[in-house]
Amino acid sequence: MGTAARQVVRFFDDVLPDLIRQRARTFGQTQGALTIMVEGVGSWTVTFGDARSPTAIVDEADTEADCIVVWAKDAFATLLGTPAPSVPPSESGPIAVVGEIKLLARLGSLLDAATAKGQLGPRLAQVLTAV
Repeated sequence: MGTAARQVVRFFDDVLPDLIRQRARTFGQTQGALTIMVEGVGSWTVTFGDARSPTAIVDEADTEADCIVVWAKDAFATLLGTPAPSVPPSESGPIAVVGEIKLLARLGSLLDAATAKGQLGPRLAQVLTAV
């Protein structure tokens, strides 16, 4: 597994679950499921609501999710701050978004506080809230 893929997996396995627990109240103010697919790396589903639920974030795609978004691996890694010189900043957005886009924006606003603390690449929250 390359650097970009490891960075993406670390984000979904470690960073995002910690952030969901830290911002449980904000996380609980939204309802719905968001599936994020990163080509060549994996798929994760975030189910807003109860931050303590074992299904708050799982490492599988839910094809019935309220919103499904697909990113290229290098584009998503660029958003996380991993160097991926082949992806210009203007092309770091998702390949496809289907469904309730507000869930993607809600994830972006949840990440916004972490961005301010330097835990994530600043482009991630910006792209998620701009979609």
